[in-house]
Amino acid sequence: MKKQIDYACLIEMVAEMEGCSVAEIRQEIEKAILDAMQNKDPSVQEHWKAMSPDGKIPTVEEVMQYLMKLMMNA
Repeated sequence: MKKQIDYACLIEMVAEMEGCSVAEIRQEIEKAILDAMQNKDPSVQEHWKAMSPDGKIPTVEEVMQYLMKLMMNA
């Protein structure tokens, strides 16, 4: 049985470690997502399409889930 990851809890832990609010952490991650989505490298764009086939900006949780899946399959 797969273990569920509590992404909200992870974000809270990062906020606590960094001494800032959850909202600030989420905002920084969202900015990083927007910046990263501008990368023109075809292999990078393939990852964004895999995360969000409809072309919409993925949520923080969707990106975290995708990255965790990549790491576990590496």
